[in-house]
Amino acid sequence: MYKIVTSAPKSLSGIAAFFGISMVGTVDFFTGFDVSLSVFYAILVIAAVWSLGRVGGVFAAFYSVALWTVADHFSGHPFASDWILLWNAAVRFSFFSLVVVGADHTKRHLESAEARSEALEQVLPICNCCKKIADEHGAWVDVETYLGEHLSSRPSMKLCPDCSRKVYIDKVSPAAIAVTHP
Repeated sequence: MYKIVTSAPKSLSGIAAFFGISMVGTVDFFTGFDVSLSVFYAILVIAAVWSLGRVGGVFAAFYSVALWTVADHFSGHPFASDWILLWNAAVRFSFFSLVVVGADHTKRHLESAEARSEALEQVLPICNCCKKIADEHGAWVDVETYLGEHLSSRPSMKLCPDCSRKVYIDKVSPAAIAVTHP
């Protein structure tokens, strides 16, 4: 859904989300009180958040609740009290508000992950001599610093088996071992 909604222009996606909410509201009006369409409203509220942001999602949530409440009012279902219709609207708006917050958080998280991924997929200018990397500001930083700034995890210093042999075995000559250990 992320790629589908973001590939279209934002205004077109937003209009499509509100049109979809209108269609669900129409179906809700004709099906009456017995059939719940909350999932369809929620999916379209998520689409509005994805294309229009959090504020657009709140408007979509309010619009969904308004249509749902009007459909319930004209369904002919008798409520024990008039305030129950308003209570139901408030509960539905609370539910859709949680959907908006969750969708907005997910969208921001995905955009952040995509930006980090794009930063790591680009060609990195690395110095042939000292192995420092030029960051996006042109400053030369250590590999560890660069990775620490562009990844959520921190690199740790370790030796691979080949380097370990080179450092601890190959560099120490057998003659030196014989002198220290007679």
